[in-house]
Amino acid sequence: MEIMSLMENFSRFPVAPLALPDAIVVVLACMTGARVFTIFQRFCVSDAYDCIDGCPRWSFAASAFLQAFVYLPLYLHAWYKSGFSLGYVSETWDAKDRSNETLIIVCVTGYLVSDALCLDPMKSYDLFIHHCTCSVVLFILTLYPTAGTVALVSGMVALEIGSVFYSLSRMYPNSTLVNVTYAVVMLASNIVALVCAYVFFHVDDGNFAARCCLGFITLVLATFRTRDMIFTINGFIKGEPFFTITRSTDLKKEL
Repeated sequence: MEIMSLMENFSRFPVAPLALPDAIVVVLACMTGARVFTIFQRFCVSDAYDCIDGCPRWSFAASAFLQAFVYLPLYLHAWYKSGFSLGYVSETWDAKDRSNETLIIVCVTGYLVSDALCLDPMKSYDLFIHHCTCSVVLFILTLYPTAGTVALVSGMVALEIGSVFYSLSRMYPNSTLVNVTYAVVMLASNIVALVCAYVFFHVDDGNFAARCCLGFITLVLATFRTRDMIFTINGFIKGEPFFTITRSTDLKKEL
């Protein structure tokens, strides 16, 4: 009964839920994301056997590509349709057509599922849990968008921009330019995401469960992302990477 009551509270949104075919679109996006990852695995310039913290190196390249050249352009186009107004973040979901924002949610869901399939849960358990949890939340959000979903999408894109440089810092751990940019952009993206969560909290004032859920998730993500950035930069300065890199030659020796 408590679970049913929670779901009822979570689904009492001031806008109509999306039709069931959108769930099918999410599944197709997952399949497309998997195909994108396959392409990067085959054609990435790095050796496909290189691993970073239990993740294949090419998966970082695929992630950065999707974050920089899919999510960001879709968001900028949606913002353009609102005249690049700062008030766009506080718009309610049912104020106008939200096809771009819906595509972003769908694409990110597909990416998270596809990337989770590439992870070694034993070596990257925190990232695996993050991907699985966010996939479920976004899947529900696709079917039942809340009034403050524009703010949620804005915060999500901000986090993804920071993740672009997270991926680059893993791929090029010895680059001064990459690590300095990573520190600046990651800190800025976390702050923007927290601001968007604050906006969501006020726009979606009729949905207590969603407000608490988003606020908690954003705070946890911002905290751990900032912690990871500090450890990464500290490792770069000391010349001792915070993460483990297993080269293909090492793996071949083990085999």
